[in-house]
Parts: sequence; structure tokens; C-alpha cells
Amino acid sequence: MKLAIIRDSLRATPRPWAVWLLEFFGNPALAGLFLLWLQLPESGVGQLLVTILVALVLVVLFLVIAGITLSWFVDYHAGNAPTFKGALGHGLRHFVWIGIWGLAAVAVWEVVHWAESYQYQFPNYFRSMLPAGMRGHLSEETVLWLFLAVLNVIFWVVLPALWLPPAAQLAARGFRGFGRDGFRAWGRSLKSLQYWLLIALGGVVGVWLPTLLLDRTPDPKATLGALMTSLILRMVVAYLLALSAWMMVASSVGRAAVLDGAVKRSAASA
Repeated sequence: MKLAIIRDSLRATPRPWAVWLLEFFGNPALAGLFLLWLQLPESGVGQLLVTILVALVLVVLFLVIAGITLSWFVDYHAGNAPTFKGALGHGLRHFVWIGIWGLAAVAVWEVVHWAESYQYQFPNYFRSMLPAGMRGHLSEETVLWLFLAVLNVIFWVVLPALWLPPAAQLAARGFRGFGRDGFRAWGRSLKSLQYWLLIALGGVVGVWLPTLLLDRTPDPKATLGALMTSLILRMVVAYLLALSAWMMVASSVGRAAVLDGAVKRSAASA
């Protein structure tokens, strides 16, 4: 069917309840540990070494949790019968390869961050190069908005869409994810318009909507208790939206990498 990838991805998203629980509780725990890590002193060599060690532990835990989620959906859409124990094993064994591949994402992130530092110089320069007639229809604010919108699309849509398929193959296969089958799965994902639509939807649900919620201007007449209640509720809803978007994207990554024929055979044998 024309919408098979979207349909199968959405159907599979709520299935791994154990993975959902791990993500739901694990991410706030990592965030709390990260805040504690920021408070660690670094005045001596010993304290600096402890700080580096704790940072490495946090990175490893993050990669393991991501590997568990990605490998579960890869196995599920490949027609296997994934278990949480099996996905945990993949996450523990293969997090190094995900981390190595993650260096590429960090490099691109640095480029985007560098480009963002020119958010006032470049739009003004670009606008100055336009003909006078076009400058009359494009204000500086509009050009700046377009520039930042392009950077956001690159960071939240293009970069995840390019990075996640190899990461999922590495999570499920280990080093073999860099092999021929892994690159074929990557190519199948990038050729799928449905995959790109799901990644874009993930950016809207997981980034834009939570940001809109958290940036909501509070009522200046509200009491402190009402403001705190509103903030807590908005944070909870924003987190649930972001988590749901991530699980949907992980499912779409696993589904888009699989040939339609393989999915139909697995469904028929189930």
C-alpha cells in the first residue's frame, strides 16, 4: 500500500511497553544526573578525573537507552520477535558503534551552531545582494526568520533523517551495520517520502509543540500556585509529546529500512 510505512510505523509505536517505561523513567534520571554533574567541583586532578568519568557514564547510558529503542524496532519490523532482554543486549554490546557514528552528528551540529552565530550578519548580507524591488518585499525580520527556519529544518529534520538509519543498523547489528546491508537499509530509508514525512512530523510533535507549550506566556494575574501548576502540567505534556515523537521516529526508522516484500512475508507468517 502507498502508506504502508506510515501505517506500520504508527501501529508499532506503542508496542514495546518495556522500552517505553525505560525511556519514560530513564531520560529524566539522566537529566537529573546531568544537572548533578554540572555541580561537581573541578579544582583538583582527582575531582577532574571523577567529573570526566561521570560524564562518560552518562554518555554510555544515553547511548545504551537509544540503542535499546532503535534495535527493538529494527528487529520488530524485520519480522523477528524482539524482547526487551534481547534489545538490552544489543544496547549494551553495540553502544560503542553508535557513539562513533554519533561523532558525525556532533560535527554537523557544530557547523549548524557556527552558522547560527551569523544569524544577523548573513541575512543582512543576503538581503543586500537582492535587487531593490525584492528588498522592498523582504524585510530584515523576514529574511532572519527564513534563515533560522532553514537551520531548524536542517537540525531537526535533515540531520536526524540522515543519521538515524545507520544508527539503528549499528544498534541492531553492531559493526556489521557499516556493511552492505546497512547501507542498503540507509538507502531505502532516504528514498522513502513517507519516512521523511514521519521525521518531519516528529520534529513538529517533539520539538515545535513542546517549545510552544513551554514558551506560553503565563497570566500575570495568576497566583504563584497557579503558575507552578501550569508550568508542571506544561512540562509533563511537553515531555510526553517529545517522548511519543521519539518513539514514532524510532519505529519509522526501523520500518523504512525494510523491504515491503519482507514485511508482507513476516506479517503472513505471524
